[in-house]
Amino acid sequence: MKRFALLAVIIALSSSLAFADVKDFSGFSIDVPEGWTAVNDGSKVVITNDPTGASLTFTVIPENDESLDGIFETLAGDDVMEAGEGRSLTVKNADKTYSVKYLNEKNGRYTYASADNIKGVDPLSDILVMLDTVRNK
Repeated sequence: MKRFALLAVIIALSSSLAFADVKDFSGFSIDVPEGWTAVNDGSKVVITNDPTGASLTFTVIPENDESLDGIFETLAGDDVMEAGEGRSLTVKNADKTYSVKYLNEKNGRYTYASADNIKGVDPLSDILVMLDTVRNK
C-alpha cells in the first residue's frame, strides 16, 4: 500500500512537467520531457537526463504467447504492481536510490523499460510520467 501512495504522490507532483514532444520509435511512442535525450541504436531506445545521470532503457519484445504477468515476473522479479490495463510496474527504493521496471502490452506486442540507480525523486517523477505516455504500435 505504501508503494501505491508513493506512486500517487510522485505522479501528482510531476503532473505539471513540460513535455517537449512525442518521440516515435519502432514499436512504440513516448512523450519525452525537456532536458531528456532519446537515442535509438536499432535494438533499444535509451532516454537520458545528463544533469541527474538518470536513464531509461526500452526494448520491444516480439509477439509472444506468454502472459503479461509471466513475462514481467521473468524480467523484473516478483514485486509486480498493476499500472492500468495491459501495463505492469515495479518501483523499488533502496536508501533514496530507485529502480523501475515497466512492461506495456498491446496486441501481443510488449514494450519493456528499466531504469536503475535513479538518485532522487525528481528524475523518478519524470520517468513515471514518461511511462504513463508509452503507446505501443
